[in-house]
Amino acid sequence: MEKLVFYYSGMNAGKSAQLLQKAHNLESKDFFVDRFTYRYDNRYGKDKIASRVGIEAPAKTFSSATVISEEMSEFCEYIFLDEAQFLSKLQVLDLTEIVDRKEIDIFCYGLRTDFKGKPFIGSS
Repeated sequence: MEKLVFYYSGMNAGKSAQLLQKAHNLESKDFFVDRFTYRYDNRYGKDKIASRVGIEAPAKTFSSATVISEEMSEFCEYIFLDEAQFLSKLQVLDLTEIVDRKEIDIFCYGLRTDFKGKPFIGSS
């Protein structure tokens, strides 16, 4: 049974490192993985997911207008999405459709709340 999983924790907790490690492990077993990150998070460069511990990998980017199901690769078997708190409600629904219709596991990583404790739309 495929699933949509959301991993959340505070800043500097190693979310991106965990995402990169899990994606790498699957790729080393010849699974095809798509990675996505928020388009406007370019702290470590463009079109990549990077961890503070020094590991990185190329990634597609998304904004509020991106339809993930249209951007995913044809042979994708797993989707890893960093900075998931920036997803819109429609994008989360799109991810559920991918899981249900295309039978692809999706792993999202992000923050649950902002600094005031208010949930992000993509996290709620």
